[in-house]
Amino acid sequence: MRRRVLKSLVKAGVVLICVSGYFYQTLEFLLLYLTYPTVVDIQVSIPSEIEMPAISICSTNGVNPAKLCELGDYCLTGDSLDPSAVCEGFPAICVAENALSHFTAVNYDKFFRENNIKNGTSEFLKMPLKDYLECKIISGVSERPCDLDNVLLGSYYGTDQTPNFCYTLFSHWKNPKAEVQKVKKSETINLRAQFDCTFKIETVSEPPVPPLHQFNCMSFPAVQLSLHSRHRVDSPFVKGVNLEAGRKYRVTIKQDEKHLLPPPYQTNCTEYMPDWVARGGVGPLSQVMVVEECKLNASLQKLGCVPFSVNYPHNETICKYCQDCPEAKLIEQECAQLLSYYNQPCDSIDYIMNAEEVVINIEKIFSSVFTKFDEVVIVKTMGYDCSDNKRYNRECQSVEIDIDFDEFEITNISYIPKFETLEMFSVIGGYTGMYLGISIVAIYDFAESLMTFLVSYVRKSRRRRNKQRANRSAKDVWRQQGWDGYQYPSAGVRKRSMQYQPRDIY
Repeated sequence: MRRRVLKSLVKAGVVLICVSGYFYQTLEFLLLYLTYPTVVDIQVSIPSEIEMPAISICSTNGVNPAKLCELGDYCLTGDSLDPSAVCEGFPAICVAENALSHFTAVNYDKFFRENNIKNGTSEFLKMPLKDYLECKIISGVSERPCDLDNVLLGSYYGTDQTPNFCYTLFSHWKNPKAEVQKVKKSETINLRAQFDCTFKIETVSEPPVPPLHQFNCMSFPAVQLSLHSRHRVDSPFVKGVNLEAGRKYRVTIKQDEKHLLPPPYQTNCTEYMPDWVARGGVGPLSQVMVVEECKLNASLQKLGCVPFSVNYPHNETICKYCQDCPEAKLIEQECAQLLSYYNQPCDSIDYIMNAEEVVINIEKIFSSVFTKFDEVVIVKTMGYDCSDNKRYNRECQSVEIDIDFDEFEITNISYIPKFETLEMFSVIGGYTGMYLGISIVAIYDFAESLMTFLVSYVRKSRRRRNKQRANRSAKDVWRQQGWDGYQYPSAGVRKRSMQYQPRDIY
């Protein structure tokens, strides 16, 4: 008896330990599962055909000075200028004889400080992209031009006292169903920007004479360049590189893709793309764009115009320059609160640019006193000499850019759930088999025992009810026939009671 009790206690202890381990391990796993952990999957691919990125380009001299002079008293002709002051500020202009006779000094800052620029005025002032940019895609010995007729005017964002006029090529902004253009890995996009910010007058004569300059430039000729997703419009002054004129550059790019998971996963991203498509290809695609769009809408409502410190594409009136305006500061503070409601995009594409200056081949002619022929010598140099009076030469007002895809690769970073729903059941099932020893055979035996018990219980219950029903029926019959309530214990039958009468046998 004591051995049997001890054996039962040991069995109960083993069962208790196994059940406790099972519930503990399962609880630990569920706590881990409910934190929604993720696994990072990084893949690097090198495609032979590449989807064309959007190219945004800005000129530091994007305003036509001749048209600006038509809008008010912002220009002074050479007759009213002090020659010494002009030549001190713009020495390259005073090289030619009678240089100030055709020269007009333009006060760009004054114009943008005093005027709100309506959409029609900005269209009137800006330099069309085709006037200073040539774009072609080179493939071996063949080439094809870029589409410069369907470019998008980007944001007017600027950090100085003047707005900038930027253009975006190959963009899907406002056109979400546009066909995706592709470029081969062996092809090169060649951009050549040729400026003439002084609108110089050149005279062909022998010997040659210096050109006459009509206007002063807003800034030293240069371009701002950025490559970004086709769905966005980025300002090169925020995410871009500055490429000075008089030089040649080679730009290589790489693509980074990120695919995050929305809440409750740890990446906690925000889906922007469905709203962007629903709005016709317009809308914010990141936290920063949410804030910038808020600043745009709030500025229109409170100021009636949009400061050019707002980095968001629009066709609204541009506010005049205002330093430390309290209304603009208040709008920035209010819109910055949206950062707590929006997160990084779930799907994003970014391009990493690497711009390097390359050697320029310059032809120089050398004459010999011994022969009547001139020798042409190729001189390799890093950029043209654009110092002092040479800064307005033709070669010093141009910049050439080659965008190569030789080193192009795509780094795809995807965050995936560490545990899927099916995996959760598999893990818990493994714990069940490990701790409780439950298998298919055990489950079948348990089900068979349960069914046997249920069938036996049903049969006994039915037999008991039938017996009770039979007893009740027999009792009713006995009562009708006058049987008494006496029952023979041995026979289990009832005897009819009769009155005893003594019998006379004598």
